[in-house]
Amino acid sequence: MTEPPVPPRALDALAGAIGKARATPGATPGESTFGWVPGSGAPATIGRFRVVAPIGRGGMGVVYEAVDPLTNKAVALKSLAAGPASRLTREGEAIARLDHPAIVPVLETGEEHGRPFLVMELVHGQALDEAWSGWDLRRRVEALKAIAEALGHAHG
Repeated sequence: MTEPPVPPRALDALAGAIGKARATPGATPGESTFGWVPGSGAPATIGRFRVVAPIGRGGMGVVYEAVDPLTNKAVALKSLAAGPASRLTREGEAIARLDHPAIVPVLETGEEHGRPFLVMELVHGQALDEAWSGWDLRRRVEALKAIAEALGHAHG
């Protein structure tokens, strides 16, 4: 039985979710970079966005599912945990200039309480290391090819 091709944006979700559900060393489980703890009452806002829940944590910060009150659309909001604010701002500006089907677009950048954030299209997916273990060699090669093409486009 042949597996269906991997949708391009799903590849980006897989590549971006490598660190999903892994705690950052020294971070308190469930703690956000903005001090919001799940289950602590009304959800926090970051900028104009209403935070729903953290969906990933990595070395640079936390990614949240949030809702844009202007469109009532779910988005991914990436916040910087530490380091220079200009790094995330530059990342957002660089990604916003890209136009590739396997790269999730940046919708907006902002800053809240001195911490920068990126707002991106929300793409649900499975962590790459989790998906990888269930794939045959052909599927793995197709995924790596698509990721490499997207990275090549970004670096070009």
